[in-house]
Amino acid sequence: YPIFCNDPHLGLTLPSIWYELHIHTPEINAYGVSFPGMPGIMIGFNDNIAWGETNVGHDVMDWYEIKWVDETKKQYYLDGKKKDIELKIESFKTREGETFYDTVKYTVWGPLSYEGMKDDYTDLAMRWIAHDEPELPEFMTFVNAMSCKNYDEYLKATEVYSAPAQNFAFASKDGDIALRVNGHLPIKKNQQGRFVSQGDQTANAWKGFIPREQNPQTINPERGFISSANQRSADTDYPYYYNGGFEDYRGRSVNQHLANMDNITVDDMKKLQWNSLNLKAKEAYPLMFDLLSEGHKNNHKEIVQQLENWDFYYRKDSEAALIFEFWWQEFYKTTWDEIYSVRDSVKVLYPEAWRTIEILRDDPKSKFFDITTSTDKIETATQVANNSFMKAMDRLNQRKNENKGINWGAYRTVRIMHNLEVPAFSELGIQTDGHPSAINATNWSFGPSWRMIVELGEKPTAYGIFPGGQSGNPSSPFYKYSIDQWSKGEYHLLQFPHDPNELNALYEIKMKGDE
Repeated sequence: YPIFCNDPHLGLTLPSIWYELHIHTPEINAYGVSFPGMPGIMIGFNDNIAWGETNVGHDVMDWYEIKWVDETKKQYYLDGKKKDIELKIESFKTREGETFYDTVKYTVWGPLSYEGMKDDYTDLAMRWIAHDEPELPEFMTFVNAMSCKNYDEYLKATEVYSAPAQNFAFASKDGDIALRVNGHLPIKKNQQGRFVSQGDQTANAWKGFIPREQNPQTINPERGFISSANQRSADTDYPYYYNGGFEDYRGRSVNQHLANMDNITVDDMKKLQWNSLNLKAKEAYPLMFDLLSEGHKNNHKEIVQQLENWDFYYRKDSEAALIFEFWWQEFYKTTWDEIYSVRDSVKVLYPEAWRTIEILRDDPKSKFFDITTSTDKIETATQVANNSFMKAMDRLNQRKNENKGINWGAYRTVRIMHNLEVPAFSELGIQTDGHPSAINATNWSFGPSWRMIVELGEKPTAYGIFPGGQSGNPSSPFYKYSIDQWSKGEYHLLQFPHDPNELNALYEIKMKGDE
């Protein structure tokens, strides 16, 4: 039988974004989590299947520059003709009973989102797929999925979903495993959307949407597993232009681990969801260390020994993880000093980590390693690696002098804030494993929002946990109920009774204190 796992990474809040529930009707018996107020279970399982989602990252929003007829901005040009702006008045009510109004200008592309904010801004209209009215209520995706028994039924149930595109993962007790990028994906010309398009020509519009049956998808692949960790969903031979923002390390790490595992158990998958190996560090470290001078190695023998013995896991008690993180941060900032020097005056994209590592590996004398504030020589990667190492040592010593911990968990403490940012209702200073580039993608206020593992069979056995509790009342003992267990990588057994007698038996066991 398949084992199905899902742990979507989201901003962490109290109360949690998720609400755990078991829905049992004459037609449905399903367990999982949903947004409060959302009908149906968004991530969960029933007696026959398990399902879940992760963000796709495909670009479904473009910008169009508007060419006005005159300064009144009541008309704009489209294919050589004048077209009127459509005005929509939005009303906003406050709890005090006041109503505020805002007039929004709409074009054929969508609302005017940037209008004369600064001298260097043009007037831009937003074409965003989320502005399109769905053909059918999207929430029915999660209502209908609860009663599905196989993949054909699940595909049919999820056809109404449009935006934002999600990787819909699936497994059944029949042995099927599958994944489909679900949602509307625009058909674009090559490179369309990477830059602002001219809004006076309908020829610059999207060419419709990729047929859903041609969205990236797979069922029962030869390798024996399906996976998604926000990585690029399609290879370069995919027939449609495919662009967006994708994660470059976690998906590779998941695939590498699964490919090397046999006879996988639930415990194996618990460990995998908790895995804090950082491939970015594993690939960057040896390149940087080879450039470190013998003088620095001799003067910092204890530090060097920790790095040499490090396994590239970002565990909360690891000092080596913090040492390298400081080193990498300083290396990256020094390499791209030209961009950091203008960040306050110009909005720019920063080069991705993988590209920085690629340049370090293939062209260590690249012009990008030259430090612009240095006038006496042209620096290479060697100078940058050594200079940034010393900056990292200074930061480490500063933490020691301030009596701050020099382990990874003490530096990168997780905070789960109340939705109103009230510290007394929040959980601060959580020390836990993980890194944004690791499978356990935990950051300052971001991380696995619901860890779930379902072992399918004649009757499913499931485990799950989220960093919070079922109650939204800060005075309730169930407000922060699971945070401590979540921070240690532990799980709850998800009780899945089928009738009142089974439920009563579980209650009696609980009352007796028998786990």
